[in-house]
Amino acid sequence: MLKALLVDDEEPALLELEYVLQSLTDRIEIVGKAQSGKQALKLIRRLRPDVLFLDIKLGDMDGFAVAEEAMQYQPYIVFVTAYDQYAIRAFEINALDYILKPFSQERVELMLEKLLDESRGDPRLKEAVQKDYNGIAATRGFNKITVMSGSKMMLVDFEDIVFAEADGRNSFIYTRDNKYRCKLSLKRLEEKLEGYFFFKPHRSYLINLDKIKEIIPWFNGEYKIVLDGYDELQITVTRNNVKRFKEMLEV
Repeated sequence: MLKALLVDDEEPALLELEYVLQSLTDRIEIVGKAQSGKQALKLIRRLRPDVLFLDIKLGDMDGFAVAEEAMQYQPYIVFVTAYDQYAIRAFEINALDYILKPFSQERVELMLEKLLDESRGDPRLKEAVQKDYNGIAATRGFNKITVMSGSKMMLVDFEDIVFAEADGRNSFIYTRDNKYRCKLSLKRLEEKLEGYFFFKPHRSYLINLDKIKEIIPWFNGEYKIVLDGYDELQITVTRNNVKRFKEMLEV
C-alpha cells in the first residue's frame, strides 16, 4: 500500500482529490491532509509518505519549499495546481507529474499509471504497487509517453515517435514535426517501449523501426539509417548491434 499525503490550502480541493484517488485505486492509503506548508512538513516528518500531492500556493509557504524539504525522505512528488507557469521548475526538481486544476479523472488515472510504472523498480514500494500495475497494464494497454513542450506537459503516442536521443539522465523525443524533452533516460525509455517495434542501434539513440526510410551499408560492417522527416541525420548501427538489427528487419 502506498502512503499518500495531500497538501492544499483549500479544503474542497483536498476532498475532491481524495475522492478521485480513492475511486480509482485501493492501493493508495491517504495517511494525512494538510492545508499549510508548515502543517505539511510536520506530517511529512512524522508519516514519511511515499507520495506527496502538493499545491504550489499554500498561503504560508511556497510548494517548492515544501518539496525541497521533503526530498530527504524521497517521496514521489505530484504537483496539483491551477498555475501552469511552474511546470518547467517542477520538471527540474524531478517531480513525477504536474496536474493542472481543474483536473479530470482520466488525468489522475494517467498520473497513477506513471506512479505505478516508476515505482516498479523501487525496492521500498515494489510489492505494494506490482498488483496494481499489472491490473492497469493488462486492461488499458497504455501506450503514451509524457513529454515537455515549453511549460506544458503533453502525451505522445508510441507510434508517433520517430526516434529518441540521450541527454544525460533525460532524453529528447522526436516526432515527425517536433522535438520534446522527456524526463526518462534512454535506458528507461527502452524498457518502457519493450515489445513495440523500437531498436537501439547506438548507445545514444533509440529508433522506431517503422520510421526507417533508408538503410545505407557503411564501413566495417556498420550501417547508417535515415528516418522519416530527418533526411539530413544518419544514425549509425554499430557493429555490435548489426546482427540483431538484421534479425529484426529480416534482412
